[in-house]
Amino acid sequence: MALRSLLTKMPALGSRSLPMAPAKLPVHALSPAAGSRLFHHGDTDTGQMIYSEDSLARLREKTNKQLEQLTKDLKNWEEGYKDYDWRQDEDYIKFRKTLREIEMACYVVLFITVPGTAAMLYNLF
Repeated sequence: MALRSLLTKMPALGSRSLPMAPAKLPVHALSPAAGSRLFHHGDTDTGQMIYSEDSLARLREKTNKQLEQLTKDLKNWEEGYKDYDWRQDEDYIKFRKTLREIEMACYVVLFITVPGTAAMLYNLF
């Protein structure tokens, strides 16, 4: 709904009118905050939601628990992979082998095309 309103009022924003719209439609200016109704959370001046002290305490407690759990999981993950050598991984070895094959193919293409191109340019001048 807000997008349709914005599109119909586009000439008021300084852009060109839509080619399919009739030229004699009334043009209305947009309100200062067209989307503010969608994001407004309360009747405060700043538009911020007001929480009670009790709900703020519960929210802080929940956030702290999640942060502690995340920190604990990260430490466990670091301990589990501390001695892991990713260079010995099968997928990494296969990837490097494929990358070397692509690199060699590029070298062959360059070896074939560059001298021919240089000779052709030399003959042009």
